[in-house]
Amino acid sequence: MRVRVGIASRPAWPAAAGVLFAHLPDPSESVRNLLALLRSGEIEPGGFFAATDESGTVHSATLAIPQPGGQGQLLPPASADPEIEDQLVSAACGWLAGRGAKVTQVNLPEGEIRRGESLVRGGFRRVTRMLHLAVATGKAIPENESVLRLRPYAEIDAKRFAGVLISSYTDTLDCVELDGARTSAEILAGYRGTAGRTPQWFLAEVADEPAGVLLLSSGDRPDEREIAYLGIIPGFRRRGLGAALTRAAIRLAGAGGAMRLTLGVDERNGPAIRMYESQEFQLISRSDVYLKIGPGGRGPAAKESEESQSGARVETGGGSDAVGVATRPPTA
Repeated sequence: MRVRVGIASRPAWPAAAGVLFAHLPDPSESVRNLLALLRSGEIEPGGFFAATDESGTVHSATLAIPQPGGQGQLLPPASADPEIEDQLVSAACGWLAGRGAKVTQVNLPEGEIRRGESLVRGGFRRVTRMLHLAVATGKAIPENESVLRLRPYAEIDAKRFAGVLISSYTDTLDCVELDGARTSAEILAGYRGTAGRTPQWFLAEVADEPAGVLLLSSGDRPDEREIAYLGIIPGFRRRGLGAALTRAAIRLAGAGGAMRLTLGVDERNGPAIRMYESQEFQLISRSDVYLKIGPGGRGPAAKESEESQSGARVETGGGSDAVGVATRPPTA
């Protein structure tokens, strides 16, 4: 049987979406969402690849989504033929690279290691496991509980804000493989792409000195908010400011109408996990993180990726399966 891998034709979209989500217990909603996003242009049809035979039957498919800041997302294919999977992954990654993606990320829900095999063959690395945590926003949070002052992003010079954000990455324990892979401008653009029209971002100050940043974004559900990023710069760590900033995030999410606040954290970041648990966050799911850093990425992670073709920070919004919106990772 001869199979051709290429961009899925519009008539083939329903069948390709069906095989892409066939592993889900009920793929119908994910299929409907993807078709709507393709038809509206919110997801670029050029990143939807299918493997079809001479009769037009679709045997497998994959979806590549370019994102702001030199990033890309990929929904991996599933096929009984590893060669078809490899061709689809190669085509999708090549297309993303042509769209400027330096880093391509895949989050697979726990237990779906089989779907990651084609990624590893295609040059991805499984780098860590992400813990997805959540807390209800109903509890009372004092507004002025510390010396911490939050200033909205609209009041801050953009370059100053970016400088504090990047400084907070110093000695991070979250996905160190991404260190140096993207520029500070690209990192900020990546967060900006999920922030909506009016970013709910804050600069944290102590005695008028910048101490850290808090970035909130919409959640996977209408009644959720997400901590897209929370960071404290080295000189202000170990003072309880991370916990104070987390409590502020819970208060802000609740004031905005959210019933719960979610976040993702690298399982290797023990101090952050313990801090979030102290604020009553609970584990809701886990996902395995696969990264491919292309030649355009910088730093040791990029070098290692280039040397292992045999085969920052991790974006936390969502998992890998049910399609959300074009600027967010496809989510389960």
